[in-house]
Amino acid sequence: MAQQSNTSKGGGARTALACVGAALIAAVAVVVVSCTPGEPTPTAAPTPRPSPAPTATPTATIRDEPAVTATQTATAAATATRMPAPTATATPLPTATATLTPSATSTPTPQASPLPTPTATPVPRPSVEDQRAALVTFYVAANGPNWTNREGWFSDLPLGEWHGVTTDQEGNVIELSLPGNRLSGRLSQSIAILPNLITLNLFANQIAGQLPVELAELRSLKTLNLAQNQFTGPIPPEIGKLSSITDIDLSSNELSGTIPKEIGLLHDLTKLELTYNKLTGGIPLELSSLEALTHIGFGTNELSGTIPRWIGQLDDLIWLDLADNRFTGGLPDGIWQRTKLQVLLVARNELTGALPQEIGNLIELRELDLNTNRFNGTIPDEIWSLANLQYLDLRDSGALGTTLANVGNLS
Repeated sequence: MAQQSNTSKGGGARTALACVGAALIAAVAVVVVSCTPGEPTPTAAPTPRPSPAPTATPTATIRDEPAVTATQTATAAATATRMPAPTATATPLPTATATLTPSATSTPTPQASPLPTPTATPVPRPSVEDQRAALVTFYVAANGPNWTNREGWFSDLPLGEWHGVTTDQEGNVIELSLPGNRLSGRLSQSIAILPNLITLNLFANQIAGQLPVELAELRSLKTLNLAQNQFTGPIPPEIGKLSSITDIDLSSNELSGTIPKEIGLLHDLTKLELTYNKLTGGIPLELSSLEALTHIGFGTNELSGTIPRWIGQLDDLIWLDLADNRFTGGLPDGIWQRTKLQVLLVARNELTGALPQEIGNLIELRELDLNTNRFNGTIPDEIWSLANLQYLDLRDSGALGTTLANVGNLS
């Protein structure tokens, strides 16, 4: 009996343990199910528990195991969600600095890369056939059929055999000389297609119209003689581009306006002849850079103002004609030191002052015309020692006209 009683007690105990184990398994299942991702937390939607057995007291054991772990996991997940993303604060993006720095230094502004100058890309030279066509156009514009001599023109002969045309060994036109040949009409712009031209001499013809600005394209030109024609209008300022020119003669036309200051850019210029036109204004100061000048002809225009000092400082000055204008004041002091001077013409102006004794320094002087001015004083005796003097005119020159006793000494 005692053995059966012990057996019954042992079976009862096993039955109680089995019930406890079943309760534990159910509790774990509840916790696992409640902690499955994507489901609400246990506190938000509690799962109904089975009615506990009277002996199911080990709830403390359940709290010590998965319940605590689930709470910690939920808390950790909530904390992880509230933390800011590491990339937002830990590593700032350097894109702003990295992008701005190269753009400021490696990409130059348009002003930093100037365009090449026109001389960097030379214009191809016209062919001989181009020059032939240009001369034909020139011939037509200047009424070629009426020329005194038009031998060879408008033919298939080499250009060097056309009357007045000279060419180099390659057949390029280097000289066009047709003085006194009854040219009329106008000067064609086609003249610019003769870039090798060194001499252009159309003296004493009847060409009219304005001077074409295309003359400035003749960069090899040294001599330009268009005197005694019928040109009108202003002297184009583009004339200052004739960088090789040494001799300009535009006298005896009907040119008007002022003397272009751009002529002062022609540093090799030795002769500037503009007499017998209708030019106005003064002598530009910019012309003071023309230190090579030997011949200045501004006579018989409508120029005014004073005679600039720089004219008296030209060491090689030979010819100075300022007659028949409206100049005032005196002659520059330096003019009396120009020992190479041969011609001094200042008649019919409004000049004042006295002739100094230094006039005797002008040992090469051949012509001196001072008539119709307002000079004062007497003629210095040194004037009679000028052995080369051949022409002297002091009429109506103020007080100078009162002492001409020795005029007979002039040869």
